[in-house]
Amino acid sequence: MNTTSLSFKYELEKKAPRSNDGGTTRGASVIDFPASIGIAGVSMRLQPGSRVERR
Repeated sequence: MNTTSLSFKYELEKKAPRSNDGGTTRGASVIDFPASIGIAGVSMRLQPGSRVERR
């Protein structure tokens, strides 16, 4: 049994941003934030008129 304590805090806004024509995103996966098993988090700052592509 894995008894390693997981942190449930992650400062997503301190992550390096990825920018493109539509805006800026910052994302975290289980690699960055082990307590997020099965989910991912993203912070988006979109330019007016931009769209989010959902997969």
